[in-house]
Amino acid sequence: MAGEAVATLRGQRGDSLRISTQEATEIPVLPNGLAGMYALRRFMKRGQLKSLPSRHAGIGLDGYTQITSPIRRYQDLIVHQQLRAHILGHHLLTAEEMLKRLGATEAVTSNMRQAERLSNLHWTMVYLSETPKWHGEGVIVETEGSRCTALIPEIGLETHLRCPHSLPSTHPYRLCWKK
Repeated sequence: MAGEAVATLRGQRGDSLRISTQEATEIPVLPNGLAGMYALRRFMKRGQLKSLPSRHAGIGLDGYTQITSPIRRYQDLIVHQQLRAHILGHHLLTAEEMLKRLGATEAVTSNMRQAERLSNLHWTMVYLSETPKWHGEGVIVETEGSRCTALIPEIGLETHLRCPHSLPSTHPYRLCWKK
């Protein structure tokens, strides 16, 4: 609600603000469960940051901006700063100033996401190596020839495996992780 309200305020005033957008995607009928949710994630287009209002199809809003986590995302901090400046009647960043800041941030964001993924994977593997009797269930959510993708929800692990034979991709298979 906060993201929609701030984007609406921005649109009414014409102020510079980073808007989060996502193009609509035509999604086919998908299987139920984790396999369907995994496929849905792969069909959706990645969100984009823009300085002009545009629809966010993923959440069904004509205007939306991320504003909830200024500690975790620099982009949210910029929106908070713009909102605070608006409330106090101070000078707002121009679209050019804002895009310059966002551009510098975007240059390192993908590296940060990859570092976070690798750190999570590292600590998951540390946990598994220190818990040799751990047993968990996984679900094969995608197959392609002799390769498949499995999710182990209990530990938040997505992994790619070689399957001993080609599996039909029409329903999820269960697998068990044993050390």
